[in-house]
Amino acid sequence: MTEPLEDAKGVAPRLRLSDLLGARVVGADGRVVGRVRDVRARREDDRFLVEGLVLGTAGIRARLGTRAARRPEPLHEGDLVPWDRVAEIAPGVVRLRAG
Repeated sequence: MTEPLEDAKGVAPRLRLSDLLGARVVGADGRVVGRVRDVRARREDDRFLVEGLVLGTAGIRARLGTRAARRPEPLHEGDLVPWDRVAEIAPGVVRLRAG
């Protein structure tokens, strides 16, 4: 079962961080891009909005707070997938749209 990213009114469903962490990220071409290691979000009023998915070992270091990850933005190009690239979420898999 996949989760729609928006309902008919354009409202995104609530997600648990545990639904995303460790999930395989698959490109529109079907190739595995990596695994979700962390999530970037911003607070808006009383909720958090996901801005992107952090992939790879840089994401693990950022989540664990290692010395290299304490810089303001420890990620390299390709380590962060913007949330608007996500097409669907299925158990253990995040599928991306082309682009």
